[in-house]
Formats: sequence, structure tokens, C-alpha cells
Amino acid sequence: MEYDYKFGNKFYNYYNDIGIASTKYKILAPAQEQKRQPGLEYIMEPRPIFDNPNYKGSGKLKDKVAIITGGDSGLGRACAIAFVKEGAKVVIPYYNEYIDAQETKEYINKLGGECLLIEGDITDKNFCKKIVEKTLERFGKINILVNNAGVQYQQDDFTKISDEQFDWTMKETFMECFI
Repeated sequence: MEYDYKFGNKFYNYYNDIGIASTKYKILAPAQEQKRQPGLEYIMEPRPIFDNPNYKGSGKLKDKVAIITGGDSGLGRACAIAFVKEGAKVVIPYYNEYIDAQETKEYINKLGGECLLIEGDITDKNFCKKIVEKTLERFGKINILVNNAGVQYQQDDFTKISDEQFDWTMKETFMECFI
């Protein structure tokens, strides 16, 4: 798994000076759409940038254990990578994005980090309890919870979001197991 993470790559060209006064940019990447939720990062072209190879951690999270729901891809993956660079061990519950999860774990291993993957549905309270149990069994503690997993149904008008879409979005939480 090799990635070219040259910042300012050909797909993200800024058309104004970047700074406090201007943050507008023109994205040249092709439009992408997936029919399934959650989406699959491994089929995206170009691949999303999730790591700054120039960033070196300073041990801020040394000996901490973080559960990062949806840490297999997107912002969750970027969070997991950053946490590992800071010294944390990460637990990544993911829904059904097996390839994305495996790629994330491989990348974390390459960085010298430790990652536990757990596949399941966080809308199921029993699965949430299983996450906690497996984390405690493997690492003996939980210090951080990043409640990142979720789905997004883009609409031009929020009144067009169906009841089913709204319910699924709101049920994508992990908090039940801590209540």
C-alpha cells in the first residue's frame, strides 16, 4: 500500500493566497458518488489524504488507549493515524468496510503503532458492549472515545431528508454502551 501524499497535489489547487484572509480553493478532483452507506474509501480516485508524512508526534498520547468509531476511513482514519503518531493504541470499530479497515491497520503497523479492529454495527447496544469488553481485554483500559462513525445523506433542502435517513444518522452513536 503506497500513497503519494505530496501536499498541494494536482487535485487540490488553491486559486487564492492561503492565509487568514482567504481560504477559498478550487477542487479539480473528479466528482465521486457511491450508492452505499457508509462509502468505501479504497475505490476513491484520487485517494483521500489522511496523513501528513512530515508530522512527527511528540508522545502526547503515550500509554493512552483510544476507541475511534469509523476509524477505518475518512476523518476517523486521519484521527487514528494522528493518535498513533502521538503514542496511542487505537481500537477501530467499523461497520462493513473490511478493505478500508485492513489498509488502516497496515498503515498503523507500518508506523509502529498498535491497532485492534472490531467489525460490527454500533447501533446495536450489545456490539457496543463487546467493543468495551474487547478493548479492556486487550489493553486493560480506555482513555479516549472518538464518536466519529456516521452516515451522511446529502440533500439540497433538509426537509427532503426521509425519516429513515434521519433515524439511521441519529442512531449512528456509540453512547448507549456508556449510559
